[in-house]
Formats: sequence, C-alpha cells, structure tokens
Amino acid sequence: MITEHDAVRRLVLICPGFHDSLVSFRDSGGNPQESFNLIAELAEAVVVQTKAKDFTCVGDLFTEFEKVLADADPEARQVLVTGFLEDVHNFTVRFNKPEDQIDPDALLPYLGPKTRSEWFQLVGTYIRWGETWPGRTADD
Repeated sequence: MITEHDAVRRLVLICPGFHDSLVSFRDSGGNPQESFNLIAELAEAVVVQTKAKDFTCVGDLFTEFEKVLADADPEARQVLVTGFLEDVHNFTVRFNKPEDQIDPDALLPYLGPKTRSEWFQLVGTYIRWGETWPGRTADD
C-alpha cells in the first residue's frame, strides 16, 4: 500500500514546472512534510496551468495519480481526494466569482476511471449542499 508521504512525493516529482512553486512554498515558510499543504500547492499549480491552457505534464500527473489512488492506504487516499481533487475543484470553481472560474471539465480527459469516480462523487456532494456546478455532474 502507498502511504500518504509516498503518494505526495510521487505526484510532486511528476511536473518539473512545479519545482518553482515548491521552492516558493518552502521559502514562504511552508513545510514540504505537511502533505495537505503541499498537495494544495500542486492542485493550484495544475489549475493555473489549466487556466493558461498549458496541459504540459497534466496527463502524466493524472496517470500517476490513478496508479497511486489504486493502491493508496486510507491516509494517502484522504490526501489525494480531499487534499488534491477537492482543491482542484476549489481553485477552478468554488473559490472564484463566476467571471473568474475556469471550465472544470477541461481536466476530465486526463482522469482515469478511479479518479473520475472520486471527481464526480465530490461534485455530487456539492450539489447535495445546494451549490451549483458549472461542469458535468455525472460521468455519462
């Protein structure tokens, strides 16, 4: 089983462009051993890339994400789903005014089956909370 620390380590190493964000995170007092904070930085970097329509390494990242998710222990699964996927949702849609949102469906082509399932479970949760979701709400 893949542990929380190993899951995060494997993901942050995928995108060479994330190195600058990691250095900035450390320089601002962030602790790379704090999995949820580090994975949130990675989620934000993915959304920034998506907003710029730069999908460099996004495919590789989600391919690795799918592998890690498939063999994750409960703590790793928590940081992957709540820490990464939910933060991707937050940075694309939930934390932004409508004019600043980006299309969350832009990432769907990169998600494997397990990741897509978790993605749409999160979307279903938001809808049950009474929130609106501008993207697809089910994996049709």
